[in-house]
Amino acid sequence: MVINMQVKHITYYALGLTATKFVSLLILPIITRLLSLKEFGNLEILVTFINLASIVLGFGLTEALFRFGGRARTAKFMSIICSNAITMALLIALVLCSPLLIFSKQVAGLLPGNISSLQIIYLCIALIAGNVLTVQLDWLRLKEDVTRFVLVSFFRSFLQAVIVLVLLYAGYGVTGIMFANALATIMSASYFLL
Repeated sequence: MVINMQVKHITYYALGLTATKFVSLLILPIITRLLSLKEFGNLEILVTFINLASIVLGFGLTEALFRFGGRARTAKFMSIICSNAITMALLIALVLCSPLLIFSKQVAGLLPGNISSLQIIYLCIALIAGNVLTVQLDWLRLKEDVTRFVLVSFFRSFLQAVIVLVLLYAGYGVTGIMFANALATIMSASYFLL
C-alpha cells in the first residue's frame, strides 16, 4: 500500500514537472521569434541574475524546513515551523532586494546589455515573491500534498506563459516578460493566503 502511494506521488510530480516544462517549450519558439537577438541576450542576463540571486536568497530555508518540519510531531507544530520559514523568507528577500530596488538604475547600468531599471524592479519583485513561494511549495511537499503542489506549479507556469504571450504581442518585449514573471509569482504565492 505504501509503495502504491509513493508511485502515485512520483507520477504526479513527474506529470506536473512535464506539464510545466511543456508550457515553457511551447512558448519558447514564439519568444525567440518576437525578441531580437539583443533582447534575447538581455533576457538571458536577467534570467542568470535571477538564478544566482535565488540561491543567495534561499539562505538554506528549504533544508531547514525539511529538517525541522519533518521532525514535527503535530500538524500544528509543522504549521508553526512553516510560518516561521515563510516569514524569514520574506524578510531575507526584502532586506537583500531593497538595495537593488533603491538603486535599480545603477544596478541596471552595471549589468551588461541594455537592461532597464524597470526590469530590475520587476526582477526584485519576482525574487521576493518567489522566495516566499519556494517555502510554500516546500511546505506542500513536506505535507505530501502532491495535488496542490502540482496545481500551483502548473498554474504559475501557465499564467506566466499567457501573460508573456499577451505582452510580447503587445510589444513590451523583455520588460513584459519580467512583468509576467513577477505577476505570476505574486499570484501563485497569494494562493496560500486564501
